[in-house]
Amino acid sequence: MASLRRLFGDGLSDGFGRCCDDTHEGAGSNNGRGTRGNWQQGQVDTNRPLYERHWFKANIWIAIFSFNVNYFFTHYFYTVLGARYTFPSWRLNNVPIPLYFMTHPYFCFYHTISNMLLRRLRHAISTVGSRCTRWVIQALFIIVLSYITAAMEAITIANFPYYDFVDRWMMYTVGSLFYAMYFFISYPMYIRLDEKPNEPWTVWQSVVDSMGVAMIVLIMLDFWRIGVGPIVDIPGVAECGDCVKHHSLPWLSL
Repeated sequence: MASLRRLFGDGLSDGFGRCCDDTHEGAGSNNGRGTRGNWQQGQVDTNRPLYERHWFKANIWIAIFSFNVNYFFTHYFYTVLGARYTFPSWRLNNVPIPLYFMTHPYFCFYHTISNMLLRRLRHAISTVGSRCTRWVIQALFIIVLSYITAAMEAITIANFPYYDFVDRWMMYTVGSLFYAMYFFISYPMYIRLDEKPNEPWTVWQSVVDSMGVAMIVLIMLDFWRIGVGPIVDIPGVAECGDCVKHHSLPWLSL
């Protein structure tokens, strides 16, 4: 852990420490960041009710977003990217039920790392140019980070034998851009959760925010479906011409 702190500096305590219940309300001598003991032990949240603790609200946010990702967004992988799951499983809306549970830890990890990096970036560019310039730098950083996240996931699970694609190269390149759109929105939105120490979120705010993020991503994915269409010729879809682009939504047509 010490080596990670040397690598990320204060960004680590601001990012990973937040997931350990540190909400930056520590001693004044540390400018509100809390002592190292608080960062390690999560003392800031110790006396709070469960529903007021950051980790609880963060998991609610991720759980709702993950459910939407599986229940709705997976169908775009079927009809736009040419993906399919072949392992036997009970399914919910034609998505294997184990995936609903697997997505949660993946997304917890991704969004924890993104918080750490975004806080570190904001600190590094705090004196750079105008506010607009800093906003552009952060936006470009989020786009790159999102694409790396999507591509690395696609590559690291390449040997899973029950996850097939019509064209793996297209999935790793263009498909990763499609998948990255999830994080274009979720990364900058998720970091807002309890980010201001004096304005803690409620559980209800976490629920509404996560649902709103899912809706924005859904609209972006559907714009791709309508404007671009499938990235490969998908068996069973090509025969119906432009049905994927101009007819019903993916989860209604399968």
